Amino acid sequence: MQWSPQSQQYIKALEYSRKHQFICAVEDLEGLIVQRMFELSKANLTSTGYKLRRQISKAIVKHSGAIQSALDKYNKLTVSQNPQWPTLQYSEVMSYAALSEFEILKCSRHDILVKPWSNGIHHEMTNKYFKIIHAQEEITRLNVKIQI
Repeated sequence: MQWSPQSQQYIKALEYSRKHQFICAVEDLEGLIVQRMFELSKANLTSTGYKLRRQISKAIVKHSGAIQSALDKYNKLTVSQNPQWPTLQYSEVMSYAALSEFEILKCSRHDILVKPWSNGIHHEMTNKYFKIIHAQEEITRLNVKIQI
């Protein structure tokens, strides 16, 4: 039996296909946004050297183009969704400083917003933890220099 565009099976398959494409587009976009956020936070760490900062800034510039194309794909697919998701502007996405601001992530199948590392407080505490670790290493290094 062949499906016709009016058959229930065809409509369900088409709806599933559209939903799957949309979820894939959201996951691509979220992966690029998360990567950008972590690169930005790493570029701002005090222990990051000049050469590494330059490499990170080059990577951020390169990822900006990938984010733009992923955002375009997302915006094209929002029209076919039921209910329709809001379209996003590039400047709006680039201004996100924390994952909790990225509401579209609620659509993904991985529920990334419930992950502990997506919480801004946890992210800040992780940065402080690593600063303490580096400070302890620095104290050890300075004590060795003092003894010499």
